[in-house]
Amino acid sequence: MNIHPVPSSGLGAAVLAGIPPATRHPAHIAVALGSRAAAFLGSQHPTVDFLLRSGGCSAVHFTNSFAVSSSLPSTPMGFAATPHPAWEEAGAVALALLGAFSLLPAAYASENGGAIFQHLTTQPGAGAGAKKSKDELRGHTDAVFHALPGEARTGCSVSPDFVVLIGLRNPGPTYTRVISLTPLLKLHLAAHEVSALLDPVFDVSPQPSFALGGLVEHDLSLAKHSAHGYVMRYSNTKVVADPHLHPKQDAVLQKVSSILTSPPPGLVDRVAVNPGDILFINNRVALHGRDKVAHATPGGSSRWIVRTYGVNASSVPLHPQSPGACVLMP
Repeated sequence: MNIHPVPSSGLGAAVLAGIPPATRHPAHIAVALGSRAAAFLGSQHPTVDFLLRSGGCSAVHFTNSFAVSSSLPSTPMGFAATPHPAWEEAGAVALALLGAFSLLPAAYASENGGAIFQHLTTQPGAGAGAKKSKDELRGHTDAVFHALPGEARTGCSVSPDFVVLIGLRNPGPTYTRVISLTPLLKLHLAAHEVSALLDPVFDVSPQPSFALGGLVEHDLSLAKHSAHGYVMRYSNTKVVADPHLHPKQDAVLQKVSSILTSPPPGLVDRVAVNPGDILFINNRVALHGRDKVAHATPGGSSRWIVRTYGVNASSVPLHPQSPGACVLMP
């Protein structure tokens, strides 16, 4: 099991006690309340800090971390999550957890105008976006177009170190998929196939949620990293290799896609991000996806996950290099 469960009943109350709502601003909450979250977790789960900082596991699942409001409105159908009293405490606890592990909350100007929180919900209509919001997602890393640690990317910031999922509703439930990079590489790919992923021959384009044009050619899909061993960017459609110019690399990508389509036993961990839960997914050493959404009718009491990102302070630049570039916050 590569998902580390952390029962966290009482965390929300400990973090938010005596803090008036007016002070809960996303740009400051991680710093302001991070020490409270760190003290709470340190007394009960002293190994969590090591697991997150070292990349020692693919995901950490904080269960029952906050009390879900009884006045939640209908599940929204837009992406950018504007502040709402019914879920502001959930967001504040997630940001406090980021601060507890010395992570910075991150948003991208190119994604929904830089909103720090994004709704992950089913969408109305019959278009591709609506269909994707309901279908299974086999596995990917977030912000594939953006830089890996140590890479230079003109006018573009680094991709997030962590994807943070906050559970508000999850009827069914619908399970989030986490695929650890190490067993994928060691158990399911040959050494020469791993080597092929290290070649800078891949073409990378932005995922649909990012309003970025263009294409990065001759890029890496897999990179060596001093702390993690290997880090990866992967998308079934946005990281590709020309089958005529680079048949070996294309073949490896096709094999990875096939593995994720019909994963062997033990490769995929499935976790339900239930109301009150917060899931930290390491975007460097894990792919993540989702089962087909249960009870997928948009709005009402359908699945409602709020997402934010976290980055290590060493992941720079933290500010845009040009208009429209990515913005890492605070």
